[in-house]
Amino acid sequence: MPDLVDQLADLTALRDRESLDDALLKTINDLLKIESAGIFRVVGEPENERWLTSAQIRGGEIVSVRASAWPELNSLPLLAAHPQR
Repeated sequence: MPDLVDQLADLTALRDRESLDDALLKTINDLLKIESAGIFRVVGEPENERWLTSAQIRGGEIVSVRASAWPELNSLPLLAAHPQR
């Protein structure tokens, strides 16, 4: 339990959203030994909402998803295309 508390304390010290997303996934992986996971945000206007991947982990490793700081909105998957997400 002290490890979990220490990891949560480390997370609360982060102010950069990208670092926080990566650290959150790493903490989840450390606790649950997950195969893969991601943090997604909904962006765009109603009727054109899209999924933006802000962090992803596969096989225990953080996968870089920040190819561009401002991706073209139309290049992102539609919200309706992945309703289970």
